[in-house]
Amino acid sequence: MSFYLTIGAADPIELRAQSEALRASCRRMMLHTVQPYFEMRQALLSSWPLGMDLLGREHILHTSALTTMMPWLQEDLADPAGHYWGYNKETGGLCVFDPFDEQRFTNANIAVLAHSGAGKSYAAASVVLSGYTRGIGAIVIDPEAEYAGLIRELGGTYLKLATGSGHAINALDPLLFAADPDEPNDQLNDVLDLIGLMCGRLDEVERAQVEASIRSVLGASEGIPVLGDIWRELERTQSGSRVSTILHRWVTGDLGRMFSAPTNVDLGAAVVGFNVRDLSEELIPPAFLILANWLWAALRRERRARHLLIDEVGLLLEHEPVRRFLIRLARRIRKYGGSLILVSQNPGDFFETKDGAVLATNPSILLLGSQKHSEAVKLQKAFNLTDRQVNYLETADRGDFLLVAGPNRAPIHVMAPPWMDELIVRSRGH
Repeated sequence: MSFYLTIGAADPIELRAQSEALRASCRRMMLHTVQPYFEMRQALLSSWPLGMDLLGREHILHTSALTTMMPWLQEDLADPAGHYWGYNKETGGLCVFDPFDEQRFTNANIAVLAHSGAGKSYAAASVVLSGYTRGIGAIVIDPEAEYAGLIRELGGTYLKLATGSGHAINALDPLLFAADPDEPNDQLNDVLDLIGLMCGRLDEVERAQVEASIRSVLGASEGIPVLGDIWRELERTQSGSRVSTILHRWVTGDLGRMFSAPTNVDLGAAVVGFNVRDLSEELIPPAFLILANWLWAALRRERRARHLLIDEVGLLLEHEPVRRFLIRLARRIRKYGGSLILVSQNPGDFFETKDGAVLATNPSILLLGSQKHSEAVKLQKAFNLTDRQVNYLETADRGDFLLVAGPNRAPIHVMAPPWMDELIVRSRGH
C-alpha cells in the first residue's frame, strides 16, 4: 500500500500552517509522515489520478489500520443495511445506519427539531420512506396534511379524522386489549386522563366517580362498550353532575359519531396516515390522546417494526396528560418493535416543563436543523453542544442538520436518493 498526500496553498506561510495541521491530524491517528525532499515532482505526480507510483514507498497494512486513513469512511455511520440519512458535509461520506440497532442505540426514537422552512418534514418523510424500502411500516399523525401525497404514492391508507368524516375511533378500545404487564393500570388511567381532558379537569371525587362508572360498564357490558355507555352510567349515578353534563357533548352528534362509536379504521396497510387538520383547536388534545392511545394499544397487539410519526408535537405539550402519555410511549415503544418520531418547529416548547425536557432528551437520534439563537442556546444546554455546533445551527441552510446518533455528531445534508427525492417532491405537488 502506498499513501500520498499533497497540500496546496496560496503562499508559503499558509502552506506551512496546513502542513503542520495535517501532521497533527496524522499523529492523532498514530501515523508517521515523511516529507519527500528532492522528490517533490515524483510525489506530486504520484498523488495525481494517473495510476503511477513514482516514489515506490510501499507498506503492508491490515485493512483495519488502512480505514483510519480514509476520512470519508466512518464505520460508525456506515451500515449498508440501515436507513439512508444524507451525506456528511465535512467528509462527503454517506450517513447510513439502522435506528433499530439495539447494540448501538438505547431506543429507536428520533426527534426532528427545526424552524419552519428548514426541511424537517422532508427529513421525516425521507426516514419513513427509507424504512419503507426495508419493510418497516409507518403510522403518521399529520396535523397539516403534509404527508397525504406520499402515503397515497406508497399505496397506503390516509384517513381524515374530523367531524362528519365518517371515521370513528372508539376511545374504550384499549381497555379491551391485553394490558402491559409492566403497568397493568395504564389503560384505565389513560381513559380517566382523556375524560379529564374533555372536561377541563377532574378533581379527586370526580375521578373516583368516573373510575367507578368505567369499571361498572366494563363489568356489565356484553359487547364492546363505547364512551356513551360511561356517560349513561354517570347520568344514572350522578345525574346532572358537571362531568356528566360536559361528557354528554362528546357522546352525541358529530363528536359522538367520531369518538363514541365502534372503530371503523384499519391499520392493515404498510403506511397509514391520520389527517387531523380540520379538527378545531379545542378538539385536538383529546382527539390526539384518543388516537395515540388507540394506536399504542394496536402496536402492542401486533408487534412488528414500525415508525410512529407525530408531526408538530410541540402544539400538544402544554397539556399534562398528553405529555405523560408521550413519555410513557417513548420509553416503552421499543419493547414492541416501534420507533417514535417527534417533529417540531419549536424546540423550546419541550423545555417549558420538566416532562417536556424528559421527552426531548429521550430519542437516541436527533436531527437538529436551522434554529434561532434563543432556541439554539436551549438545545446547547440540553444536548451539550459545542459553540461551533450552535453556530452551525444558527447558520444552517435548508436541509442542513446536525445529526446526533448516540455518541456520534456530524453536520449532514439530508438528501434522499434521486428516486426517493422525486417521490417526496412529487407527492407535495412541487
